[in-house]
Amino acid sequence: MDNRQCHADIGAGAGQDVKNDFYHRLVYSLFSIAGGGYEESKALMSHPVNAALLGVLIVTALYHGMLGLQVVIEDYVHSPAVEIILYVLTRAGAYIGMALAVVHILKLALGA
Repeated sequence: MDNRQCHADIGAGAGQDVKNDFYHRLVYSLFSIAGGGYEESKALMSHPVNAALLGVLIVTALYHGMLGLQVVIEDYVHSPAVEIILYVLTRAGAYIGMALAVVHILKLALGA
């Protein structure tokens, strides 16, 4: 076996199969739910891992949006009273959205 063959095989171990399998399952899940209705979504969310990952995705997306709006408010709102009101509204909206998302994902996951 020559040297080029040895170096070409480095990094293509057992972990590579797991990573590829994960991406294949992710793509399959996204495309299978895209054309389906409520029942297919409910079946996909009945698995605890899928429900947990969706919950984490929605919570982090809303938190990220909340932080982004906070920066916009800091940069472009110059009245302290309006700034405080917008902070409260932004945070309340994000936290309420997070709570509603988690509750409805749990309802889907538990079949209620």
